[in-house]
Amino acid sequence: MTERARTLSLALGTGIAAAALHLVILRNGIWFTPDSWAYWEGSVSILRGEGYQWFHGSPVQLWPPLFSCYLAAWQWLLGVSGETLRVAMVVSTGVGATIWVVFLSATMRPGRVTAWCCVFLIAMFAQVTRHLMAESLTMIFLPVLLVLSVHASEASTRPRFMTLSLLAALVCAMLVLTKHVCASFACAVVVLFVLNRSMGWGTRVAACALFAIVALAPALIAKFTLATEWTYPIGVGVAKYGPVEYLFQIARGFGDRFAPAPLGVVVWLFVAAVGVSRLTPDPGRARVRICVAFCVLTTIAMYAMFNLTWIFAELKGRFLYFVPLLTGATILMVVHTIANTRLRAVLIVLIVALPVGKTIKYVIKGCAPATTMSDEKALESHFIRPRFTIDSSHTASPPRLRDDGKLLVSTPGADWVETQLRAK
Repeated sequence: MTERARTLSLALGTGIAAAALHLVILRNGIWFTPDSWAYWEGSVSILRGEGYQWFHGSPVQLWPPLFSCYLAAWQWLLGVSGETLRVAMVVSTGVGATIWVVFLSATMRPGRVTAWCCVFLIAMFAQVTRHLMAESLTMIFLPVLLVLSVHASEASTRPRFMTLSLLAALVCAMLVLTKHVCASFACAVVVLFVLNRSMGWGTRVAACALFAIVALAPALIAKFTLATEWTYPIGVGVAKYGPVEYLFQIARGFGDRFAPAPLGVVVWLFVAAVGVSRLTPDPGRARVRICVAFCVLTTIAMYAMFNLTWIFAELKGRFLYFVPLLTGATILMVVHTIANTRLRAVLIVLIVALPVGKTIKYVIKGCAPATTMSDEKALESHFIRPRFTIDSSHTASPPRLRDDGKLLVSTPGADWVETQLRAK
């Protein structure tokens, strides 16, 4: 079997396994958050030709539209239901895991996609989210952005550097149109471009300017098209939490896929430091360093973003999910080059053990409220079962279930978040 055929087989196998496990985890339904209601209502409104809006007619201002467009496409094919949402989530999980294997194979040479690497990716993607969240889509675009950024940062000719920068900017634009916080990825990529010393300063500045414009302009255009005013308070002192509290949130959630918080960040730092310092040969080490630098730079940019605007969520969990995913996968790609057998085994256990353990727990437990809860009680907890559909009848009460299985929705996400914003 050729190397390309081997990689393709591993990629497809990893994607299918991750999707199958995610389907088992979501066998009873999907949890909903305020974000989820925005995405679902927005997608149904798009499907009906009403634009990107809540059912009560107000535009969805706080969430970019691309993930809702993705959901709308699936609902156009399969109908509006919780089952369709589950299909959309599971498919994005499988595609994401497949693309990550291809990304690692193309980027981490002379490393190889090992069995441990595939096990790690399956476990990470199977548990990527049990809610209807846009992270399932960002995990598809992120590896494409990374492979373009890595090759651009190593480019030695001006045409290649500018071409790769433009392509990376287009992919980054898709990320920002999926989640606004993905603008932090753009900040990290710009720094990586500046550090490409094989290019002159003029070329680097031009590439960074091109990247920033192409990556951010579509989201800004969409934002001002959908909203009548800028909805995010910006400035010093407007953040929901203080700078120190955000640091503690990062420490608690930075490496929680490697060890229980707050030990996760310590384990992650050990894995990253040992991986970068002990890996051989040099090409593999250099690219692992680029990926670790991307994680650090993006986290710094995200920390600044959370401190300079009001975001109702904490800076952990889904926002930092890419850190253990990227770091663990890249190090597992080249871990076989470490001569010390014991150190190699320790790294594999630290990276793989907890994600696999969590996935096994989620597969056994499934994503569901207590089995004694009625459908109405589950609905009050914002748990959407596969048979549920959605109705645009606006009511003053919380979402409730009709006898025919339709949800009467009163846009809980919009009311809650907009009230929080008005308080600021």
